[in-house]
Amino acid sequence: MGAFVGGIAGAVVGEIFGAKGGEWAYLAKAERGAERGDPAADFFLGGYHYSRIKPGKAKHVAEARLHLERAVAAGSAKAGVFLGKMLWDGIGRPADKAGAVALWRTAAERGDADGMYLLARALLAGEGAETDIETGHSLMRESAARGCELAIDAYPETDRLYQAWRAESAERAPSTGPSAGAARPAPSPAAFQAVRPSRNPHGRPSGWLRPACRLPRTRVC
Repeated sequence: MGAFVGGIAGAVVGEIFGAKGGEWAYLAKAERGAERGDPAADFFLGGYHYSRIKPGKAKHVAEARLHLERAVAAGSAKAGVFLGKMLWDGIGRPADKAGAVALWRTAAERGDADGMYLLARALLAGEGAETDIETGHSLMRESAARGCELAIDAYPETDRLYQAWRAESAERAPSTGPSAGAARPAPSPAAFQAVRPSRNPHGRPSGWLRPACRLPRTRVC
C-alpha cells in the first residue's frame, strides 16, 4: 500500500503547532499529559513522531510506537490506524500485515473512515486476510460516504471491478441443480490491488496512500 500516515499526522501537527508558545512548548505540554495517562496526548505524540520517521531516526520510530500503543490500549480507533500502518510497513519490526488488518478492523467497527478504507484495500487485495470482495466493496463505499477523500476517489473504479466480478460470477454460476448455490469463482485480487486514487489531495506521489480524512483537533490539557 505504501507509506501514508505521515501526511495526516503532519496535518494535525501543523494545525496545532500554531498554538501560543510554538512547537516545543506544545510538545512539552503533550509530554506532561502523556505522563498523566492522557490518551489524547499519547495520540498526538504518536502522530508527531510518526510524521518525522526517516531512515536513521530510530528514536522517532520507538516513540511513535510507544505512544500509539498506549492510545490504542485506551481505546483510540485513529491511533489503531497509525499503528496498523507501522505494522503493515514493517517500521521498526518485521511486517505484520495480519496484525495491521486486525487493528484496522477494530477501527472500522468503531466507525473510523480511514480504518474502513485501509481494511477495504486489504480485503479486496487479499493481503493480511482472506480475500473478501463483498465486504471490501461495502467498506470502500462506506468510507467514501463518511468523507475519506481517497475512498471517494478510489470507489468508482473499485465499484466497476466489483460489478464486473458479480456479472461474471452470475454467468458462471449454475441456475439449477444441486450445485446451484456454489461459491462464486475466485476473483482476481491483483485487479483490485491495482486501483489507485486518480486525484492526489495532498500533492504527494500517487504511491503515497494516506488517509485523506482530517483528524479532529487534538486537545491536550
